[in-house]
Amino acid sequence: MEKSARSNAIGIDLGTTKTTLSVWTNGHTEIILNDEEERYTPSCVCFTEEERLVGSMAQSFIGKHPWNSIPAFKRFFGAKDCDPAVKTLATTLPYKIESTPNGSLQVCVDYRGARRFSIEQVASVFFSRLKLQAESFLRAEVTYAVLSVPSTFALSHIESMKAAASISGLCVLNTISEGALAGTEYAYRDVDNMNSKIVLFVNMGGGYLDVSLCNVQAGSCFVICTSGCEAGGIDIDNALVQHCIEQFLKSTGVDLKGSYKALRKLRTHCENAKKVLSTIVETTIDIPYLANDQDFTLNLKREKLEELSSNFFEKCKKVLNGLLTNSGLAKEDIHEVVLLGGVSRMPKVKTMMKELLGKDPMVNINADEAVANGAAIHAALLTNEMYYHGSLLSEKLSFNDVLAFDIGIQLASEFTPILLANSSIPEKRSAVLQASGSKRVTVAQRKEPRVIPITSLAINPVDEIEITIEADHMGTIMIAYKYTNTSNEVVSYKSVLESDDVLKGESFEAIVAEEKKYKEEDCEFVLAKKERNQLENYCNLVKRELQEELVGKVEEGVRNCVSEYVGQVVGWYEESPLLKQADYLARKQKIEEVMKLIGNSKAKKEGLLSQIKNIIS
Repeated sequence: MEKSARSNAIGIDLGTTKTTLSVWTNGHTEIILNDEEERYTPSCVCFTEEERLVGSMAQSFIGKHPWNSIPAFKRFFGAKDCDPAVKTLATTLPYKIESTPNGSLQVCVDYRGARRFSIEQVASVFFSRLKLQAESFLRAEVTYAVLSVPSTFALSHIESMKAAASISGLCVLNTISEGALAGTEYAYRDVDNMNSKIVLFVNMGGGYLDVSLCNVQAGSCFVICTSGCEAGGIDIDNALVQHCIEQFLKSTGVDLKGSYKALRKLRTHCENAKKVLSTIVETTIDIPYLANDQDFTLNLKREKLEELSSNFFEKCKKVLNGLLTNSGLAKEDIHEVVLLGGVSRMPKVKTMMKELLGKDPMVNINADEAVANGAAIHAALLTNEMYYHGSLLSEKLSFNDVLAFDIGIQLASEFTPILLANSSIPEKRSAVLQASGSKRVTVAQRKEPRVIPITSLAINPVDEIEITIEADHMGTIMIAYKYTNTSNEVVSYKSVLESDDVLKGESFEAIVAEEKKYKEEDCEFVLAKKERNQLENYCNLVKRELQEELVGKVEEGVRNCVSEYVGQVVGWYEESPLLKQADYLARKQKIEEVMKLIGNSKAKKEGLLSQIKNIIS
């Protein structure tokens, strides 16, 4: 088989708090390390006055630039200003969120002057860095990717995420639920096991709970049922932060609300305390001078943290019980439970699983990397990479997914489902509806209790219509309709459904062009900063040579002349804002030329001082 042009496709597990990249290479999956040689990158973007930071660097600047730092941007994909969850979350954020005329969200930051960026633009900065990391790791261009998505993501959320990736230059081959990707990784690891098993994958990440029941056998993974909700480690952090705010107010009379730098410091300590309490039963949060010169100390027990997190655990129980009901299976039918995500390390989670399902969770795959590895396997399958590197796994691995939502028609105030949630895909169904005077029908997704509009169709208000909705094996939704009661006339329409709110057309092209300009500016900034640092280091080296090694070897007048010039250069770059790379390079080259001349002359050449003055003038 010829090698596909779509090589070096990667798998991306874009998490609310951290992101992991993986790629199929040399016959196996491999995690792509970032610039800091870490196996994951914090999902955070920060805008300073001059540059855009991503990952650990962005996270380290949150305390200094809280108004310009955007962590957990994943929760805003496809979100609307009317969403109650968005309104609640917005009250806890130091940065400002505004709505556009169509109700979408944009972030206000101070970056080279006041700027407003859509969530897709913010996320594209992050995707661009992931793309560069992958290209540096693979030493080849990376254009294609498979993305993980929570099962709770509606089409508008998925399209928003894909738009962000597209702005960065990545083409998304497919988006697959986190539980299904973990199931793929499990099937790959267990490819030679011929026994059929029902496995429950529970992914408890930073922002979402995602659960999937899968039938796994000999390299095949067939999703039976999927569910989830918007609940994760961030919600536990929020509950603990709120508790600490109340305790601090009670002990000092100081209200931390609105003090974003103090809150950022408090949140960091709360996140660390949560992690520590996964291994020990008690810890102390100790923050000197938290606010108004007041210290804060709190002894925190694991039991108290679990009490504060009770709302999260209740949501988990509700989702798991609903999954069992929808699947038609009893807990005795489940052979294994696999926990994923950082929150799954809490001992309470394991206890809850034992109580609900009667079995201990398994630890046979990496809880932090399974989803990314599953995405990398799918990326390799879609690009035929598994036919190379001496591997025949592409002939053994098979997979199918299900719809996470009901998809149907909303006419007036009544929703009629056509494709049902948890239907295996590909799937195609039809329904006949009475127009009843309506001139438009809305195609929508429903996951109780929400009905989420996708797009609308213009119809003849007096006719009966037959609507067909189809989902292919990639989850792409198609629609067709025809009039059934008009004699000798059939009108049909078929189109790929996309959210009406997602960036496209001229506006999308303008954003891509703007992002390209920002990337070029980022590159210029990085190069200029690197050259400035090199100039600074070289100036320090030359000053040491002039004061130590060249004393007694070079005339004092020559040394003083060079020292004076180096001092002028130091004053110039310290007092000036960051300039262009060429400006620093030119100064450095002058000093290098002078030092080369001194080295060649061995302090004996006549007219050395005048030659140096000619160079630096």
